[in-house]
Amino acid sequence: MKAEKVAHLRDKLKQGDKSLVGNRGYRRFLKIEGKGHFIVDENQIKNEERFDGVWVLRTNTDYPAEKAMAYKSLWMVEDIIRTTKSILDTRPIYHKCDETIRGHVFCSFLALLLKAELEKRLTEKGDCRVRM
Repeated sequence: MKAEKVAHLRDKLKQGDKSLVGNRGYRRFLKIEGKGHFIVDENQIKNEERFDGVWVLRTNTDYPAEKAMAYKSLWMVEDIIRTTKSILDTRPIYHKCDETIRGHVFCSFLALLLKAELEKRLTEKGDCRVRM
């Protein structure tokens, strides 16, 4: 576990330990001390350090690892599309032909690239009105 996360966990624990129990990311690094208070489980932190720098996929399905990883990629693509649509403030448009779908996606992507390039150039020129 990264040192910054451990430090953040320790700071949160000083503020009140009960709120951390609901946080799944931190909960596994806590153990109960004598009177119902929580402390940092140093053994669990050392155990997790072996995963530092390694991408670990954790799932509650019975899918094989390859199939679960494919769904991770699909989620990332859907997130990119959702972000693109929100940036461009597009509304749903229903197409009937593959060509019009491709054209719509191409135009949306091209508009996003042009917007990003314009913002980059304005920022380089020092225009303070640009919001990234």
